[in-house]
Amino acid sequence: MSINAIVGDNGVLNNAQKASKETTFASEKEAIEFVVSDVQIDLNTGKTVDQGKMIGEKLLTKNLENAASWKIVTETVDDKTTNKYGTNWYYLEKGTDVNGKKLTNSYIVNYLTGEIVNFEEGKHKFLSVEDFSEYYTPENLILNIDPRNDGRI
Repeated sequence: MSINAIVGDNGVLNNAQKASKETTFASEKEAIEFVVSDVQIDLNTGKTVDQGKMIGEKLLTKNLENAASWKIVTETVDDKTTNKYGTNWYYLEKGTDVNGKKLTNSYIVNYLTGEIVNFEEGKHKFLSVEDFSEYYTPENLILNIDPRNDGRI
């Protein structure tokens, strides 16, 4: 067996690492799906949803109401922002506990629609009002609150 067959792009070690990552991803996604399903059952049966069930950091779209507390995740493909995840989405950071298991990846989850998106470094970016604090006055008045500019002034 050649060295390339062992350590090359299609080598045994590389394929084993890919399989391990895919298994971890599938396992984590399944655990998150269980939590999402539990919340959706409450929503569909008219029960009040216990906010403690909704794990992760709640995201808020930038607008006048959320000017001092917004948090979003953006998705960039080919240097263009294609998606913005805000209100109704939650950010599950790497290390978040899901049913006793710590996540090794980060995710973006919508409990209303059941969507689960793998947060990919370089493709997704978490932004919050704190990231742009230098653009605020001491009275916390924002200088430009145009929601179309993604925080750029």
